[in-house]
Amino acid sequence: MAGKKNAFDEGYRPFLSENLEVRMNYLRLIDLNKTTFKPPKTVARFVALAVETTGFIPFKDRIVDIGLAEVLVKLHGYREQEEVLTTELTGTRYRRLFDPGFEYFYPEGFNPTIAQRNLSYEDSFGDSIDEIVNFINGDVIIAHNLYFHLDFLAAEFGRCGYGLDYQSTDCIQQISRDYWGYESDGLRDICERFEIEFDDIRFPNAYYYAELVARSWLKLKEKNAYSKYYYHNSKEPSLTSEQLEFLRSLP
Repeated sequence: MAGKKNAFDEGYRPFLSENLEVRMNYLRLIDLNKTTFKPPKTVARFVALAVETTGFIPFKDRIVDIGLAEVLVKLHGYREQEEVLTTELTGTRYRRLFDPGFEYFYPEGFNPTIAQRNLSYEDSFGDSIDEIVNFINGDVIIAHNLYFHLDFLAAEFGRCGYGLDYQSTDCIQQISRDYWGYESDGLRDICERFEIEFDDIRFPNAYYYAELVARSWLKLKEKNAYSKYYYHNSKEPSLTSEQLEFLRSLP
């Protein structure tokens, strides 16, 4: 329908508020004679992704920690033929540590939670891949520094003979660059702008970072901030088909 608002237009900010009272007060202002409500229906699902790795080269280094967090967009009804939607960080999460297949120690002061653990006692990535596939479920993947995380995930999937299936992607680093400029594109910078607690000393793990990504993404949507390069573009990881074939050939 021409002129139809989408879920994150300016007029929908009250529905994106984390404050339940703000949302309910806004609902009370709606003329119920012009509004049709129904049980909430999930219309979109997003998965925030974060990984910790042994290095920076996807076809050489390995994932040792993965975190995933679920965000839902729900349709509550229509007001004068326009959608009434809310977003929700559901608390549904996934986290696993992995044995990279070789002796590995994090540098001093870098993610001490993992550094103090012997990862050789953990399962391999391949042992958990079906759980990860089921959690992502082909939905939209969001991340900070998207292609670092996406390339490593694609590499691990390739080692297991899997293709990485997702609907599309969104990158909060690129959104931040488009909205504020390059000086404010770090995850800590984005969290500080929105007064989201960032404590990577007390909580240094991939799920904590995935949750920060999800919360930051929701705040950016409240500002109607989009990335002109990433959002709803089903881009492939930057690994080439030859690199993926090489990964599949490894023992």
